[in-house]
Amino acid sequence: MLLIFDLDDTLIETTIFLTEKKLKKALSAMISAGLSVQDPHAAEEMLLRMNLAAFSTRDLLEEFVELVRGGAEFVKVGMHEIEKVDLDQYEIDLAYDAIEILEELKQESILALVTRGNEEMQREKLKFFGISPSLFCEVIITTFFDKGKHYEYLRAKYGFSPHEMIVIGDRVDSDLAPAKQMGAITVHMKKGRGANSRPNKEIVDHTIYQLKELVAILETHAKPLEMV
Repeated sequence: MLLIFDLDDTLIETTIFLTEKKLKKALSAMISAGLSVQDPHAAEEMLLRMNLAAFSTRDLLEEFVELVRGGAEFVKVGMHEIEKVDLDQYEIDLAYDAIEILEELKQESILALVTRGNEEMQREKLKFFGISPSLFCEVIITTFFDKGKHYEYLRAKYGFSPHEMIVIGDRVDSDLAPAKQMGAITVHMKKGRGANSRPNKEIVDHTIYQLKELVAILETHAKPLEMV
């Protein structure tokens, strides 16, 4: 089997461990730059609440700034904070078993990673959370929301048919829908922004809340990898 993982809120809980902390710093920077809010605490609560339903962080900041009647310059200030590669400035709980599970899955499957975002930041996340790129046949960092062309590239390069592929991600629209369109098996990780997505039976084959649940799902689909 070919297992294709998303990174944020799939292998690492970015929303809880990092995004919320960065949004708080972004808000503070925007206020310091002159963004007018009546109650900073209430503004922070609103920003974090909006984040759960936002399509992207940039979309979130643009909508938030518009609601508080600020200008586009504040979005730029906020995104500057969001995009800083400064993970060592945050206290992040690394207590989870993703690495052990990936190592177990790698024994009988080929693993790949397809993640959207800034390349420097995404690679820093892997390093910071101790997830070695060597666990994956390839690490693809893309700027596209639709990951379909990357899935097809991996499928063709490693010689799998679509029904021999399992794609795991938290975003139904960008992670899973392109996979289902090509006939792959899809697993929805109910975390982060994807936690509020309603299961679409036409797109989502399985739903999990913890990565370890994937092991049982794989047993129902996977065949041992035949080494040539």
